[in-house]
Amino acid sequence: MPDDHSGVGRAVDTGRGGWLSTAARERLDRPFAPPQPVPDLTDTAAVAAWRQRIHAGWLHGDPGPSDCGHRPDVLAGVRVLRTDQGPAATDPVVLYVHGGGYALGSPEVALPITTRLAGVEPTGARAGPDVVSVDHRLAPEHPHPAAVDDVLAVYRALRTEQPPRPIAMAGDSAGANVALAATLAMADGSPSDRPIAVVLLSPHLDLADDAGLPPVDDPSRDLRPADARRLQAAYRGRLPPIDPAVSPLRASADQLASLPPVLI
Repeated sequence: MPDDHSGVGRAVDTGRGGWLSTAARERLDRPFAPPQPVPDLTDTAAVAAWRQRIHAGWLHGDPGPSDCGHRPDVLAGVRVLRTDQGPAATDPVVLYVHGGGYALGSPEVALPITTRLAGVEPTGARAGPDVVSVDHRLAPEHPHPAAVDDVLAVYRALRTEQPPRPIAMAGDSAGANVALAATLAMADGSPSDRPIAVVLLSPHLDLADDAGLPPVDDPSRDLRPADARRLQAAYRGRLPPIDPAVSPLRASADQLASLPPVLI
């Protein structure tokens, strides 16, 4: 595949994190913007403006959905971006949940990941599964279980599409938390109704564990540790951080054993 800014391309050994596409390497080489302080989380307008500023920085210079083989759709009232191989496709579909600290992110921000998952080439050719990327509701406006409910609604809508296709669940960071929580919420259903697999990229699975947060402010991060904790608290709402609904790593051994194959 040619090297370009499409989000795919020949992998390059950068010596800084393994094999990356040229586009991914150039994205990492951008100068870091200083962390944006989280505003008063009760000020809806201030939160919206803060989110817009951060998203604009993340998306600057990146290709849009149509350039990456994605199209907009609405499933069960939830906006998604999806790739499609046509109505006769029978291969598995990946239901993707974007990260962003529970308060940020979108399917557009996740395009560098979902484009590579789908194997979309600059020519438009495809080498991977279809991907449906969920634009779930965000905290603080919409605390748990809003994001999980949106993912479950899209999952059920995909189950009704014809022909029926196996569904794998995937997500990154906070989105991996939501993806796993949604999968655990299906534990009481028939195995045939559950995802065939779960893929968790850099998952944040335990809101009661601060080990994943840097002890001091890091200029390479978009959020300060204290602000990250505020956003986590906004996401969980009235639930304690040890509740498995928001910290799926703390689910019971039986619940975790009931999961389909999980790749971390």
